[in-house]
Amino acid sequence: MVGKKNYRGFTGKNPVFINSDTYLGIKLLPPSKVKITRIKSRDVVLKIRALQDGKPVNNARAYLYLSEKDIKGMPYLYSEPSDNKGQIKISGILPNRYFILLRKKKNLSPLGPISDGDLIGFYSGRYLDLKEGMQYSLDIHMFVKAQDDITKPLDIKEGFIIRGRALDEKDTPIQGVYAFLYTRKEMGHERPVSISAKTGKDGIFELIVPRTGVYYLGVREFYGGTPVQGELYGTYDLTYDHHIKVFSNITGISIRVRRILR
Repeated sequence: MVGKKNYRGFTGKNPVFINSDTYLGIKLLPPSKVKITRIKSRDVVLKIRALQDGKPVNNARAYLYLSEKDIKGMPYLYSEPSDNKGQIKISGILPNRYFILLRKKKNLSPLGPISDGDLIGFYSGRYLDLKEGMQYSLDIHMFVKAQDDITKPLDIKEGFIIRGRALDEKDTPIQGVYAFLYTRKEMGHERPVSISAKTGKDGIFELIVPRTGVYYLGVREFYGGTPVQGELYGTYDLTYDHHIKVFSNITGISIRVRRILR
């Protein structure tokens, strides 16, 4: 609660590690209040108003997911763009429990990962249970996606360096992905030892390794959890299980990155 008003926020970093020196910036937004009215048909109707700083957002789309784990992948369904009043209406929905997001990409594409400067919003009640014969009306507040501020988890300043490049199958550099180093081969389910900055147009990444040892090296588009459908992902492939032995600086590594298709 801020003053006399309630706000809610979400962090896209999963898991989140907190210590005495941690700063965690979370965008706080007004909660989504839902008005439920009975309608004469057995239809399910969802009406959403997209807002940013209290003003309507046009060309935003609503995305419905059946599971939180799918939110970075393909939606169960998505809407037509919002109108000049920020209004979105979806009918003919099957009764179910849905996780609801709003997105507005700068290129107005309905699919694909969001980029810096795109708008995003979440239904603040986590999920909405939609039942037949009902209309659900709610506001969802959107905000600008800022550049990811991922710091090295161990605040590493000294150590060995792993330097490489993320490439696609045609050897073209991949921009906008991160390199990760783990102590276990089940990458994505534990705290990484080191994280690179986001790659630029040259696809180059650099990791700082705190000590000698055997590690597991991968490159992916998002941070935290199991890689999802549509995500750019690749692993070090010069060993059978993607491990890399670090006893000195390593340079000249190439990692092939592909989109996950299921």
